[in-house]
Amino acid sequence: MAPLLGGCSNSDESRVTINAWLPVPLEAGMLRVKADDGKSVWNLTGVDFHLVSGAQYRGPTLQTANHGTLTVSYAFLPPGSGATVSAGAIELPLRRDWGYGVDIRPDTADPRLLCFGCAGSKAFPLAPEFRSFQAESVYVVWGGNSIRNPVIY
Repeated sequence: MAPLLGGCSNSDESRVTINAWLPVPLEAGMLRVKADDGKSVWNLTGVDFHLVSGAQYRGPTLQTANHGTLTVSYAFLPPGSGATVSAGAIELPLRRDWGYGVDIRPDTADPRLLCFGCAGSKAFPLAPEFRSFQAESVYVVWGGNSIRNPVIY
């Protein structure tokens, strides 16, 4: 889980950063992510995610509403195909002075079990032809932290 960095900010601010791990045969061009906070909707594609290292991609930080519910959904769609390889969604409660990190992570076991600071995870099926020794399911893992007074892990 990518750390959420604190600093000087408005206590009413809320945000989310979405990251993705894309082991072969998954590719950035297959990724579609939607974030909806009830006021704004962001539709992200693979070009919105930048390679950090290995198979890890970092998405943009989105300024969200500070109350209500944030829905983050994803889908992997191979180029030129109408078939969905994997899709899923989570809902997170929004609040003031809070930043979420959401990771879309294909894996063979729940990555939250090895993550200090992760608050939850949800597993979604991955089409058999896209499974590998590195990934049998797609996990969406999330954690959160105060923006103004973050807990340092």
